[in-house]
Amino acid sequence: MTLTDIARQFQPGNDPEETLLPKGTISDVLSTDPDIVGPEELRGLTISDAEDAYVGVRRAEAINTSYHSGTKHERAKRQYRLLLQIDRVARQQFEQPAVGMQTVVFDPTQFDRVLDPIAQATITTEGVERSIRRTRDRLDGERYVYFGVRDIDSNGQSHWHVYWCLDQVVVAGDSLDLYAGIEAHIRHATGADYSNHPATEAVKWDPYPNQTAEEWGSDRMNGGAVHPCARYVAGSLPHIGVDGEMSPKQIRHGVVEWGRSDRTVRVSRRNALPVEFEGMSGFE
Repeated sequence: MTLTDIARQFQPGNDPEETLLPKGTISDVLSTDPDIVGPEELRGLTISDAEDAYVGVRRAEAINTSYHSGTKHERAKRQYRLLLQIDRVARQQFEQPAVGMQTVVFDPTQFDRVLDPIAQATITTEGVERSIRRTRDRLDGERYVYFGVRDIDSNGQSHWHVYWCLDQVVVAGDSLDLYAGIEAHIRHATGADYSNHPATEAVKWDPYPNQTAEEWGSDRMNGGAVHPCARYVAGSLPHIGVDGEMSPKQIRHGVVEWGRSDRTVRVSRRNALPVEFEGMSGFE
């Protein structure tokens, strides 16, 4: 049975107990075949067919109430709430908090071959790891936290957003330290340069984040206001869209992240937050 056949099984009215995609199928299809030719083909499966399968699985998960808490969407919602809470707690705990955000991108057209989505995600992930290491090296002190999420843009190109919150009383750091992290990516990655990392776009910096934080929807019941940078980064999580309401971008993002074996989220507390956060999933 081809994955196209599997995708066709996931239609409303079918029994989700009988039609759940075998574990690992999409992952195998998207990440291990050596014959990926371009952005419209992943291991012999077209993006369109992979997207059909993803939408079908998300629909099957949504109607299978016995599996509700373990679905991609519910796990993404829990991760989303955790990331927002990191921002809330950090800004409350730090005597003089500052919030920043990095955006790490690259231009795949600068390569001499067509890069598939998996290869693009690998390049940007290597880039963000360099950026985070360089930024951490630059920060003088222990009172900071960060989390990053891999996303795609409307053209399907991979990139990362990284949220930072530091205590300016303890940590000597500012927007230049965050941009130094961006420069580490620029120096080592083909397709990354200063033209696609202008300082005002690649780095956002807010020395007074408690004045900028906003309450939306259920924020008041869940701990209070959230900084826009934290909300933006957390909102880039895959699988966060609701079944039946996902945009084409969210579907493509879900397919690519489903097919990768590495983490789409990077988080560190650096001994900065209360001990109860240590047990939360996602922390280094």
